[in-house]
Amino acid sequence: MFVRILLLGMAFVVAGCDTGYAGDTCVPACVTGMVCNFGKCVATNSNTAGMVGTGCAQDSECSSGTCFSGGSFGGGYCSAYCGAQIIAFDAECAPGSACVQLSEANAACMDQCGGDRGTCRSGYQCTARDGSQVCIPLCTSSDQCPALQRCDLASGSCVSSEGVPDGKVGSPCAANAECHSEACVDEAGSQGVWKGGYCFDLCDASGEGKPCTASDGSHEGLCAGIPDDTGTLSYWCLAPCATSVDCRPSYMCTSSIDLKTSSGLGFCLPSCATYGCDSGQVCDPQSGVCVDSTSTPSTLDHIALGTIEVGKTADTFKTVNVPVPADAVSVTLYARPLDSTAELALTKAMQPDGKVVLDYFDPLVGDFKVVPLGAGVLAAMYPNSPRLGIGQGTYQFTWGSYDGATVQLDAVVKRATGLLQSGTLPVVLWFTNQSRLSAQNAPNDANLQTALTKLGAIYGAVGIQLGSVTYKQVGGSVATSAAVIDNDAELQQLFATADSSSEPGLHYFFIDQFAGDGGGYVTLGQSGGIPGPPSFPGLPHGGVAVALAYLDDDVSVFASVMAHEGGHYMGLFHTSEQNGKSFDPLLDTPQCASNLDSDGDGHLSSEECSANGSTNLMFWLAGPNHSQLSADQRYVLLRNPTVATGP
Repeated sequence: MFVRILLLGMAFVVAGCDTGYAGDTCVPACVTGMVCNFGKCVATNSNTAGMVGTGCAQDSECSSGTCFSGGSFGGGYCSAYCGAQIIAFDAECAPGSACVQLSEANAACMDQCGGDRGTCRSGYQCTARDGSQVCIPLCTSSDQCPALQRCDLASGSCVSSEGVPDGKVGSPCAANAECHSEACVDEAGSQGVWKGGYCFDLCDASGEGKPCTASDGSHEGLCAGIPDDTGTLSYWCLAPCATSVDCRPSYMCTSSIDLKTSSGLGFCLPSCATYGCDSGQVCDPQSGVCVDSTSTPSTLDHIALGTIEVGKTADTFKTVNVPVPADAVSVTLYARPLDSTAELALTKAMQPDGKVVLDYFDPLVGDFKVVPLGAGVLAAMYPNSPRLGIGQGTYQFTWGSYDGATVQLDAVVKRATGLLQSGTLPVVLWFTNQSRLSAQNAPNDANLQTALTKLGAIYGAVGIQLGSVTYKQVGGSVATSAAVIDNDAELQQLFATADSSSEPGLHYFFIDQFAGDGGGYVTLGQSGGIPGPPSFPGLPHGGVAVALAYLDDDVSVFASVMAHEGGHYMGLFHTSEQNGKSFDPLLDTPQCASNLDSDGDGHLSSEECSANGSTNLMFWLAGPNHSQLSADQRYVLLRNPTVATGP
């Protein structure tokens, strides 16, 4: 299945699967108050083994077919994803459970509680989420909480960490008395460098890299040796971090400049945006680090990772190590099943410091979002959010398959130094045998050229200029058979025609239309992945398919479709999905949550989300005025290997 844009009136949506609960089928169907559990109807509040919320160790123990057995879910938790993937945004949860957002990237079916539903299992608490009372794991550390939240150990709940003056190391302060350590560097006294103030403590060289002990015996931070302008070290107890997302706004994590402990933890220090940079350097707003103001042209390195055999259970997954050099800005992975009908999954990802940023069996771990879209090649770009960053070391990626497969693995490492400020995106336009345009007349078609100009303006707003434009005619029988796309197999065949092409860039395939649409929806475009593979010799090329039948209806809409699908292909997810249960992993894109669905139809419209990001290019509905891109989205686009960056 591919990412697709559909038309209903003048609105565009992304297609998904049919609704319906994934549990066993019961004949006759279960009545109200009952749920189908392994072919038998049981009461929704019976807590029978296998139902949503009951303990498990593996998928086969759950009627939903999914067991969350990751570290956040003690004793396992039968559930199902209901909003984590574009192809699953309409999935229904079993009776007695509710679909709730667990992180920016993931939503899952959680057991309802309270009233006649009773209490939760040990290790779980009954919490209000998205209008329902559901059983959520008790947190034991802030690593188990979404971004910009921390674990309140007293309640076991994740609470907002923004501007929380709790007196601990790293907390905002205006006076010494507001800190447990009775030591505050305040904003005014630091001439605005330490925004909001910062509680700290003193330590000595013997404690460097070790936890600092507070007056009550608890550990509040890590001891860091901080050099001054002369190189002399002072030892401060500072808030620990893995990436800058662990720090307060206006602060950065020193792990991004390789100032960290042996365990990989850095320290929260003021972002360069608060103090400025030396001559010849500029502030990188995503990392908070001063970098060279001039950058080198990006280069691409191909790493062949070999062939592996993977299965659908945890004991048949395979982990692959990927070495990343110091000047890397991204690494893009390509998994190619030898059987093109096989469906692959990236089930786990771990940084060199040991931090897990993706775990299929733990939806609370959602910093690194990866969406499998069906059979064939699965690509993933790391990082796809500034919260992750990238540094030198060995990254680990674990792979599986829904039916078992032999998989060829490759990686493309994009390398550059300095600040990535701008880039060039070449495009290759392919034409099937439809009646509207060909490679010969397209360069002189007024509407297509206007659409390309608008496409260039959308990307140009974030520093990406369209490069060379190449016009090519699809050859062979595919040119005719793919003029109307009937299924995903035909789309794969169409994309495969570019594999032998030597032209770099983003490949657009123009067809007449997509067949099989229903319910008033008309598909206008489909992307071959999030991201799709770049045009690198020896690797699959892929691309984006766009229906020319609607070019003349509204050129601005047509250009928006091209840009939206191209955004997917370069690694951008929807800012908000249709049901408001799942979002992209970026912190600066507005979220339109389910509680804004004022008419209760389960579909968040542009009007309902007018104040919450509906004009962003990657909102789930695309339209003529949906063209805005954020700084974090720019961060992702500039790191895609298809975009040539540098002078």
